[in-house]
Amino acid sequence: MLIAIRELSITHHFSGVDNIVTASFGVATLVPKREQQSKALVSYADGALYKAKQLGRNRVYASPIELLDNKPDISNQSA
Repeated sequence: MLIAIRELSITHHFSGVDNIVTASFGVATLVPKREQQSKALVSYADGALYKAKQLGRNRVYASPIELLDNKPDISNQSA
């Protein structure tokens, strides 16, 4: 996906990062607990996206499973 987006060579006039449009992706997986809400997975993927950007953008970052186990349980928090 990253290569396909880059090969489109869409000009990005206002970017301080690159002169063409690029993309970063955050990926996460988990085995849900019965009481866990889907927003827990979204939260993990969001954290992975921020990590991808922090590491230099235009990349995919997958959250290591061992790190997911250490995250706080947000299954019962309201939106």
